[in-house]
Amino acid sequence: MRLHPGLLCLALAALAAPARGAVAVPLEQAQDDTALLLEVFMNGEATGQILAVRQGPRGLLASRADLRQLGLNRGVLATGDGAEQIALDSITGLLARYDAAAQTLALQADDKLRTPLALSAGSAVRAHVRAQATPGALLNYNAVAHGGAQGAALAYLELRAFNERGVFSSSGVATLVRRPDGSAGGAGGVAGHFVRHDSFWVESDEATLRSWRLGDSITSSLAWTRSLRIGGLQWSKSFSLRPDLATFPMPSMGGSAAVPSSLALYVNGMQQYAAEVPGGPFILRQVGGVNGAGEAVLVTRDALGRVTSASLPLYVDARLLAAGLSEYSLEAGLPRAGFGVDSFGYRGAPVATVSGRYGWSDALTIEGHGELAPRLFNGGAGALLALGRFGVASASLAASSMAGSAGGKGVQLGLGYQYVAARGSVDLLSQRAGAGYRDLSARDGAPAARAQDRAALALSLGPNLSINTSYTYYRLGADLLGGRAAPARIIALGLTHAFAGGVFGSLSAFENTLDRSSRGLYLSLSMALGERTAASAVAGRQNGVSQRSLTVIGAPDLAGGVGWGLQDRRQGDEHVRAAQASYLGRYGQLGVTVQSASNGGSFAVDGAGALVLMDGQLAATRSVGAGFAVVSTGGVADVPVLHENRIIGRTDASGHLLVPDLNTNVGNVLAIDTTAMAVDRRVPVSTQVVNPRSLSGMLVRFPIEAYRAANVVLLDAAGKALPVGLPLLHRESGKRSVTGFDGLAFIDDLQAHNHIEVAGLGANGAGRCSVEFNYSSDANDPVPTIGPLRCILVEARP
Repeated sequence: MRLHPGLLCLALAALAAPARGAVAVPLEQAQDDTALLLEVFMNGEATGQILAVRQGPRGLLASRADLRQLGLNRGVLATGDGAEQIALDSITGLLARYDAAAQTLALQADDKLRTPLALSAGSAVRAHVRAQATPGALLNYNAVAHGGAQGAALAYLELRAFNERGVFSSSGVATLVRRPDGSAGGAGGVAGHFVRHDSFWVESDEATLRSWRLGDSITSSLAWTRSLRIGGLQWSKSFSLRPDLATFPMPSMGGSAAVPSSLALYVNGMQQYAAEVPGGPFILRQVGGVNGAGEAVLVTRDALGRVTSASLPLYVDARLLAAGLSEYSLEAGLPRAGFGVDSFGYRGAPVATVSGRYGWSDALTIEGHGELAPRLFNGGAGALLALGRFGVASASLAASSMAGSAGGKGVQLGLGYQYVAARGSVDLLSQRAGAGYRDLSARDGAPAARAQDRAALALSLGPNLSINTSYTYYRLGADLLGGRAAPARIIALGLTHAFAGGVFGSLSAFENTLDRSSRGLYLSLSMALGERTAASAVAGRQNGVSQRSLTVIGAPDLAGGVGWGLQDRRQGDEHVRAAQASYLGRYGQLGVTVQSASNGGSFAVDGAGALVLMDGQLAATRSVGAGFAVVSTGGVADVPVLHENRIIGRTDASGHLLVPDLNTNVGNVLAIDTTAMAVDRRVPVSTQVVNPRSLSGMLVRFPIEAYRAANVVLLDAAGKALPVGLPLLHRESGKRSVTGFDGLAFIDDLQAHNHIEVAGLGANGAGRCSVEFNYSSDANDPVPTIGPLRCILVEARP
C-alpha cells in the first residue's frame, strides 16, 4: 500500500490516535470500524479537503457534517433515517469512485446537490463607515438688502449645536424695513422683527435605524396621506439613516460553471458586476442597476474561451420594500398655526399620527396610517403590488369620523398603476373621497381633495427626442367656512430635443379645459458656452400675456472665484433688465444685483456664509449644508485638500479648511495632496473616508509630521565603513534599523543628543560598538549627512 505524499502526516496522526482506530487500507480490506482518510476531488477539481469515510453494508459511509463542508446541499443531506453517517451510494445524483493506490475519492455531483456559491452584485463599492460628529456649533446666514425709497433687509439664520449624541437646530427670518417720513406708522425710521421657524433636538442611531426628535417637525406621510407641522415628539425608524442600503426587492440570477470561469453581469447593455467563480453552481443576488423595466444578461467565460449566457427580464421599483423590512414614524404634539408669521403659534388641542410600511413579500408592500385628535379619527391602509415585469399597482382605503357641525363620516379610496421603462413610462392615479371625509389638515382649514385623477405618459422617440403628455383633474372639498375652490382639469404636452453643439430645446403647452382663459405655450432653448457658462432663451404666452427672457450666467469655480449674470425679461408691458456679479471665497459668497424696470431702478446686495466653532477655532466659511468637515493638518498651512478627487481649497495659517457640503450618512472621500510637500514631511494617512451625521460636522485630522532624520556615516575602529546589514538601535527612540552601503544608516526621530548601538561585529558576530552625536534641524537641509563617525567598540568576544 502506498500513502499519498500529501496525506503522510495525516495518516501518521491517525495511526497515533487509537480512539479513531483508523488506518488507510484498500477498500476491499476495510472492516466496519476502519476509517479511510481520502483526498477529495469534486467534479474533477481538487477541493483541498480530507474526508474520513468508513466501510458500511452499503458501501462507503461519511458524516453529514463532513459532506456539508464539501459543499453538498444541506437539504439533500437532511433526508434519510437521520443517522449521522450516510452511505454515499444512497445519495441520488452522487457518484463516488475510490482510488486505493492514490488514496483519493472522486465525487461527481449534480448541481442540485451542491450548495450554490453566493455572490452579491449589489455590494457597495465603498464600504460603509460609522457616522460621526465632533462637538461644535455653527451659524448659517443668507442675507439680502434692497435699496430704494423703502429699503429692506432680510436674513435667514440657522443656529446648530451638535455632539456625538445629537443636534440642536433653530432657524428663522430677521427683517429690517426702512420707513420713509410720513408713512402709516408716523415718523420715518427702521422697523425690525424676527420670526422663528423651527427649533428641535434630534438623536439618531444608524445601527437600529431609529431616531427621535423633540420640538418642531413635519409629520410623516404616505402617497395617499397629507403632512402637517407640529411641535412635539417624533419617534421613527427610517432607512434614510443608511442610504447605502438597498431596501427594495432585487432579483437574483443563478447558473453553473463546468470549470473555473469569469462571470460578468450586464444590465441594459452596461456591465454592472464581474467576478471569478469556481466550477459548480452559483447564485448572483441583488441584480439591479435599473429603475423600472430592463434586462439582465449573465455571461460566463472559461479558460478555453467558451462563453455561455443567460438573460432575465427585470422590473425594479424603489417604492417597494424587500420581504421582512419595515419602517415607521409616530408623532404627537400641538399643530403649528401661522408658520412663517407667528414664532410661537400652536393650536391648543393635541394630535397624534402614525405611519408604517412593511415588506410582506418581495411582491407586496403594505402600508398603514392613522391620525387622532379631539373629535377626529382617521385611519387607513394601502398596498403596493408588483406585477412581475409589468409594473406596480397601488391601492389605498381610508376612513374618518369627525364630530361637530363641520364634521361627519367619510371614506377615501385610491387606485394607481405605474410602469417605467427605457422607452417610456405610464403613471395612473385616481382618488375619490366622500363629502364627510376629514384629516388633520382639513380640520385645520386645508380641505381634502374630493376627487383627483392623474394620467401621465412619457415616450422616448430616439436618443435625443422625448415627448410627454399628462391629464390632471383636481376638485377640492368645502373648507371650514363652506367655501369651495373651482375645480381644474388640465391637459399638458411637452417635447424635448437635444441638438448638436450642446443645445437643448423644449416646447410645452397646457390648458385648463374648465377655464379656457388659463392656458399657456412656451418655447425654450439652452446651451453651455463653456465649463461654467450657460445661456437660455424663453418665449411664450400665458393667460393672454406674452413673456420672453434671455439669460446668460457664468458660475464661479467651486474652489473660489467671480460669477456673473445678465438678464433681459419682458412680461406684458413690463420690461426688466438686470445684471448680477458675485464672488465666492473661502469665507462665503457676496453678490450685487442692479435692475432697471419700467417703473424705476433698484439694487440689492446679498451675502451668504457661516460661522463655525470647532477644534477650538471660530472661523468664517461658506454656507454649510447638512454635513460638513473641518480638515486639520496639525498647523501646516497651504496644504491642498481634495473632496472626491477634486481640489476644494487649501488650509489656512492655522492648518484648517472647512469642507462645507458633504453627503450625510454615507462615505465621502477627503484627501490632502502630498506631492508638493517638502522632503522632510511625513504623512501617515493622506486619504480618509468620512461620514458626518446629519446636520453635524466632524473634525478630520491629517497629521503632517516633520522628519527629524539624518544619514549617519559609520566607521569601524580602523576607519573603514561598517559592513552592510549590521543591526543597529537608536537608543532615544527605540527604533531599529540596519547599516547600508558605505556605512550609511538612516536614523529618524532624532533628538538633540543621540546614541546608536551597532551589533554583529567580529568574526562570530558577537561584537558591539556605539557612537554618539548631536543633531539640529536645518530648513535648508532637512535630511543632512552626519559623519563619518567612528563606532567605538564596547564589547568584543573571540
